[in-house]
Amino acid sequence: MERYDVFINGCGTVGRPLAKKLYDLGFRKVLLSVKSVGKNEAQVLEKIKFAHLVKETNFDVLIAQGGDPPESFRRYGIEPLGYVEEYIFEHNVQIGVIVDGTPNKKTAQTQKEILYDKINAEKMVTPVIFSGGSEFGIAPNYLGIPHASGDIYRERFLNEGWARNVSCNATFIGTELVLTGQAIDWDDVAFINTFLHRRSADPHETYKPLGLGVSVELPNVKKDEDLLTKYVHDVREVYPPVKKIPFTAIPTKNPWRHFHYIQTLITFKNSISSADVEEIREVFQKFPLSILLNLRKIKMDRLVEVTASLGIPNAQITTPLYRVTRLNSHQLLIDGFTPQQLIDGPSKAVFIVEHLKKFSTFQQSFEFVVNGITEGGMPLLEFNKELQNRIETYNGNS
Repeated sequence: MERYDVFINGCGTVGRPLAKKLYDLGFRKVLLSVKSVGKNEAQVLEKIKFAHLVKETNFDVLIAQGGDPPESFRRYGIEPLGYVEEYIFEHNVQIGVIVDGTPNKKTAQTQKEILYDKINAEKMVTPVIFSGGSEFGIAPNYLGIPHASGDIYRERFLNEGWARNVSCNATFIGTELVLTGQAIDWDDVAFINTFLHRRSADPHETYKPLGLGVSVELPNVKKDEDLLTKYVHDVREVYPPVKKIPFTAIPTKNPWRHFHYIQTLITFKNSISSADVEEIREVFQKFPLSILLNLRKIKMDRLVEVTASLGIPNAQITTPLYRVTRLNSHQLLIDGFTPQQLIDGPSKAVFIVEHLKKFSTFQQSFEFVVNGITEGGMPLLEFNKELQNRIETYNGNS
């Protein structure tokens, strides 16, 4: 019998950074799965990065069923133990928490049916958390930090055997609303409008065309309910205070890579003062997993160049960046940039730490994760502070 704290099933662009975070946090018994070595240049580069991770961490590797043969991985210095299902059941592998990092709705559902249900049999002994891109009804929504930044939700997700992390966009929106909610009364909000300007491809997906313009990602809109997209549903589920507020979130696809850019307009029934807005900004400034930018104008090129100057290519960072602006006496605009690949890493790490009962309270688990993970070779909080400073004092051409 072999025992692992965590099994990351699907260790690609999202699972690999999570594995590194777990290593930072002191986890040494982590099992990873991959499927193919890739064919194009970008995919091969990702496999080289994965090989570096395996060498650094000494984590064990399995091949997903139907994946490439072991010799395909050996040329990268990766020595797989075998294929996922065969190895896990033949060796009676015991796993503390499973993170499903499979790439789409269909494969997540398939993995649940052929692997996770079988591992758990009739008793839910191994909790599973799915990524935000998985099937909508596959599991109850978990959360993106900071939706459980306190013990109020702790019992809920510790008692759920199946959970689904909300998407990067819902994490960004949820984070800004939770933080704003610490300084306002939601009964005083008339409505919320969010516009999600989503990128067309990840930075490494150079083989994907960006397109020539902007397209709206909505079904045929016939009535107001059609504007209640999955982002609204997810945010309302993980942050109930906004459930009764009129709320739309309209996504578009845009011809760029790197970040998503999101604008959220909060309209109040009564007037808000500059002092009210400063109180909200202070909440953002103090929260360790948000970066508040004090800029009148910001360009994505600036973020990409500054993150590169800190040793992070393609702006692949963990923490979302926000601006908080009072537009007029009744409207507040919160806009900013959300990292697509890494933003959910801390929340998944907290989920793992909590389920493995490392600490007695949520806050202790949260602080352990935030203070334990690194970015660009620095502690995360130190990196975020340096990134904010460099962005605000940037002297480049953009």
